[in-house]
Amino acid sequence: MIIRYVLAVLLVGLAVPSFMLAQDESPYDFKISKSFLTRLADEGIQPVVSLSLDHRTKKVHVLSADCEIHIASTPQGWEPGDPDSVVVEPPNLCKFPPVDNKTKVSETALRESVWPKLLDARVMGKTCEVQGFPRVFTEHASGGEDPANPNHVFEIHPATSITCGGKKLNFTSFVTAIQGMRAIKPETAASCVENRKLEVRFAGGDYELRESGGQCGNFAIVEIGYLNPAWIHQIKGGHSAIAKVSLDGASRATLKIYTLSGSKADAWLASVKQSGLGKRRRLMHGMFSYDYFEILRAVRKPDGQWIDPADWTPVKFPLALVLFGETKTVPWKEP
Repeated sequence: MIIRYVLAVLLVGLAVPSFMLAQDESPYDFKISKSFLTRLADEGIQPVVSLSLDHRTKKVHVLSADCEIHIASTPQGWEPGDPDSVVVEPPNLCKFPPVDNKTKVSETALRESVWPKLLDARVMGKTCEVQGFPRVFTEHASGGEDPANPNHVFEIHPATSITCGGKKLNFTSFVTAIQGMRAIKPETAASCVENRKLEVRFAGGDYELRESGGQCGNFAIVEIGYLNPAWIHQIKGGHSAIAKVSLDGASRATLKIYTLSGSKADAWLASVKQSGLGKRRRLMHGMFSYDYFEILRAVRKPDGQWIDPADWTPVKFPLALVLFGETKTVPWKEP
């Protein structure tokens, strides 16, 4: 009996409160380095990064997939975080030939020969300067067995240019919405915006992030019903705005949107800032991303002083939609 009592006392003394275990052992889903987050804040939504372009998908994906080619890349002279791979995704290559190609080319040729051969000759196996939107998302954070699609959360997507040895491939004019592009179901998109949560903490010199809630996906269609010109801001590389949107034709949500300079979507948003939205609704096709400006607001004060929270801290408005362009497709039933 005495021995049992002593053992019980020892076990109680060694026990760690459950809330401490939860705090200390909570896993993160990905990390962002402090240097990379600072760089994104300074360089806007189309930074230029140095990457070694290592592996590509065998051919360009069909339109119903994503119409892109994926290029797995290794950062040169900078660290994004964990996982540390970066995937470069030029947009809509299954529909557009190289800008200097004046010959009509079939979609099959674009997918299977034109773009693969050109990329092999111009960029693959080289260190290049890549410009485009620095997408942060966990769609491919695990399960990556293809060398062209390793585990990653960091993408240059859409990539608007790749420059190797002074020779530039420009994809800016390819950033548009094409009839037949894939999009997640309206209820999935609404769930993503309404329920997805993101938390951040500072540990070991990096920002750890964990996500929870909501169903999310890659591309989505939104109806923009109200857009206050005062909420539109010109930033490095394009524009940003806070918009009132519907993702299912019924509910309404507030969502950050981005447009990339040189695209028709960016010209449209600039015109709204100048003269207003007008009466006609806009259906826009876009791509979900975590908003690194909102992550920054959770870890740094407006005056630039770093907070570096040790405990999990909510990112208040974690999601943004990068607009590719206007679409006529209504993915929900109209009344």
